[in-house]
Amino acid sequence: MFVFVIFAVVCAIPGTAVNAQTNAPSSPTPTNEKSTADLWLDISLLPPVVDDFNDHARPDDIARVETPRLLPLLDQVPVGRRLLIFKTIEDAELFVPRLQNDIDIIGYNLEHGPANSPEETGDPVGSVRRMRELADEYGMELAIGPDHELALEAGAAVAPYVDIFVLQVQRVQTDPVTVRGFVLPMAQQLRQANPDIQISVQLRTDGDPEQLTALIDSMKYELDGVSILTSLETVPGAEALIHELRNPPPTPTPLPTTVSSAAVPNPAEPVVATIAPAPMAQAGPGSVSPSQQRPPQGVPGSIGGPSAPASPLLLAGGAFMAGVFFAGFAITGLFYLYRYLRG
Repeated sequence: MFVFVIFAVVCAIPGTAVNAQTNAPSSPTPTNEKSTADLWLDISLLPPVVDDFNDHARPDDIARVETPRLLPLLDQVPVGRRLLIFKTIEDAELFVPRLQNDIDIIGYNLEHGPANSPEETGDPVGSVRRMRELADEYGMELAIGPDHELALEAGAAVAPYVDIFVLQVQRVQTDPVTVRGFVLPMAQQLRQANPDIQISVQLRTDGDPEQLTALIDSMKYELDGVSILTSLETVPGAEALIHELRNPPPTPTPLPTTVSSAAVPNPAEPVVATIAPAPMAQAGPGSVSPSQQRPPQGVPGSIGGPSAPASPLLLAGGAFMAGVFFAGFAITGLFYLYRYLRG
């Protein structure tokens, strides 16, 4: 009889944390993960930079020379793609037929500068189409690096004719807000015009390598590569930036919520607490173990908070069982008293 009473009392206790655990959220699974180290590097070669390029180069990286005078440096590069920059179509048509075995990519710097042709900058689409025909004739890729003005003016229009589009941000690379405000919408426009296009941003090597890597990391999902401008004065900076881009610090992944509860829009509505154990391997100083975690006070069904009213049916059942127990005890006592009085 006593066992039945205990069972009834226990059943009358309001909901426990067991029900809450069934609603625990699962840990989010990151999808489409991409690291800054996955981006290819496009590095302008100088004699002191060749060895560092070879130490880090992958098959998709680009060894770039800015002038035909530096073409012998490409012979020292055993891996990656080889690119030569041209500022005019005339120069490209003159040199490319002789360089079929020396370069893989034609680079076209379409800019408003003294070394560029005003006729070509005045007709960017027509100029890029001519360079596309030249690249196709000799089985090469075409990369362009227009200045900021031309990128905004004609970037989406020329994108269908190029393989690689370099966004020049080196002049504002210390201003992340300005860089992102230019690169992110521009990258989306370029990919809408040419889904197969590869996009990179161009950086100088006189900046802080960690800050530049953090900037690239913030845009990595819109990029395919990083183009690096080198100089004899900043060779150590180039080496440091290459190393940082190839070995970026891990991006912290937010931990799943360990305790959550629904908001209480109406006090009369029941609220179920959700309790999920925190990962033990990620506990740190001042952290709380799963056994010490407490849901918000006042939430029905939580440990340590005020209890909700018990179910009337369970209370009635408990009272009935208790009554039966005490009635039996009284009857037994009266029976023994009766036998005692009769002698």
